[in-house]
Amino acid sequence: SAHTDSRSSMGNTNTILDSSTSGSARIEEREALERESGVTQTVRPPLYHCFIAGGWAGGVAWLSTYPFDVIRNRMQGDAADPAKRRYRHMWHCAHEIWLREGFHGFFKGLTICMFRAIPVN
Repeated sequence: SAHTDSRSSMGNTNTILDSSTSGSARIEEREALERESGVTQTVRPPLYHCFIAGGWAGGVAWLSTYPFDVIRNRMQGDAADPAKRRYRHMWHCAHEIWLREGFHGFFKGLTICMFRAIPVN
């Protein structure tokens, strides 16, 4: 059949949504911060400014995409055997998170990612 049930394809939609949204948010936020602080191609900011701008941009990116990351991680961590899987597809996974854990379920683990955003971005 045209549809594959391979483990490697689980979560691809979420990965695409996560990566495209995250990258866009990070770039836009960094550029906005540079405009506000007067950074140009010839005037480079101090190093601490780069850490602040990068950390802020990374935090915004994580906030905007974290629910997709939670869904992807849960689907990829689901059973390999299709008969034993808890989630049928990404919308089913999102629905189950909402029913069982509410809004906060989509943001479990976000705090550590926000701390990580500063040095990484």
